[in-house]
Amino acid sequence: MSKPGFAPSLPLIIDFEYGPYRLHNKLEETIKQNLKMLLLTSPGERVMIPIYGVGLRDYLFSPNTELTRDQIKFEIMNQISIFMPFLQEVDIDIEDSDADLNAINLKISYYVSPIGKRDYMDLVLKSNLE
Repeated sequence: MSKPGFAPSLPLIIDFEYGPYRLHNKLEETIKQNLKMLLLTSPGERVMIPIYGVGLRDYLFSPNTELTRDQIKFEIMNQISIFMPFLQEVDIDIEDSDADLNAINLKISYYVSPIGKRDYMDLVLKSNLE
């Protein structure tokens, strides 16, 4: 008999312990994965929800200015308020990358109000040009 879980772990991994695929068995893991998908999905990529997604990859070659960072933060906050409103006290920090000029180093901390837990995610997004 397979164990219960919340959502498939992405990328999909065959794991018959949980069913055909490995599942997240903690709500915090599912929330973090959903936040990552929200950040990486470009608007228009989800056919039935064309407004879904921040599209962080679109910012990789944008000028590294305060205006661009503010635009990224605004878009993230807007998308969280629409699709993940249970995340509160969201703090977004965008850091410079010394190694790669076309990279986004993002740290998001948040409070999950329904379960009363704080968490964070670090995301480093790089161009594939090397």
